[in-house]
Amino acid sequence: MRRGGLISVEQEPTPAPARLMRSNLHNRVGVFSDPTGSAWGQGTASRSALTHYLLDRRRAGTDKGKRLPEGKREPETCDSEEKAMASVRLGTDLRLVEIFLELEILKKHLSVIDQQIGRLVAMGEQNLHADLKKYAGDSDKLNELIAIFEWERDVMYPRMFRGPFLMSLYAVFESAVREVTLSMKNKKHAGIALDDLHGDFLERIRRYYRHVLKLDWLDNPPAWQEMVALTLTRHLFVNTNGRTDHLSKEEKDRLREMKGIEIHGDQLTVEAIFVEKAHAAVLHFLEEFIRRYKAWEEERFLM
Repeated sequence: MRRGGLISVEQEPTPAPARLMRSNLHNRVGVFSDPTGSAWGQGTASRSALTHYLLDRRRAGTDKGKRLPEGKREPETCDSEEKAMASVRLGTDLRLVEIFLELEILKKHLSVIDQQIGRLVAMGEQNLHADLKKYAGDSDKLNELIAIFEWERDVMYPRMFRGPFLMSLYAVFESAVREVTLSMKNKKHAGIALDDLHGDFLERIRRYYRHVLKLDWLDNPPAWQEMVALTLTRHLFVNTNGRTDHLSKEEKDRLREMKGIEIHGDQLTVEAIFVEKAHAAVLHFLEEFIRRYKAWEEERFLM
């Protein structure tokens, strides 16, 4: 498979959807040249599992028929820093592309979740119609069956399918911010680490960039309120499996004000519109966050 000039090899024309996805990812990763003309990636120098995977595949000879560009040699041994820079020498920096690959896969996963919920609801309706005929004379049984079906449709399916999705989405967000922040800390030789601060993660990163790194990136970032909503709902699923009985009335009212959030009894449910908006918010936030990081690193490199 060829991505952004990584491997020089004759191949069949790339299908249009694949070209579009590759173009989108390339735009989000980005490459620029230094004054000497050598390619230098804008990503963080931290370890990239994708970079390691591609390099190790070629070293093991599993990409048969594919070769490095003429005049390029892959180092026989290299540590994580050298492996990350090897991807830059090949023409594309893969050190941040994994973040957007994860978000692309999560978006596909979200469509699968919606389809599966629809199938389960349709199957439940079929079973319910059959049971209505079977227990036509038993009103208590019929009421029980209808209540169970509606509870599964309105509460259980949205909570059990979309709750884990929100946890995964938040994990992509936090791990991406941590990766860039660690790189920033090392390059600025900051004596304080992010985890030295206390409090909620969103508030910690905002204070860390303002007071430790001396940058205003998070003073007024895009989609911040959506990130707050994602964090709050994610914490509920992680800590109480989506139950809200421990929350105050004010906290519950705050949740109910969010579009796509409902509380049935003490169960938090999330509708498709909420998770779609959360995914778009994370993508928007990270695109701008990483764009600013790349601009900062380019300026630092050209100084």
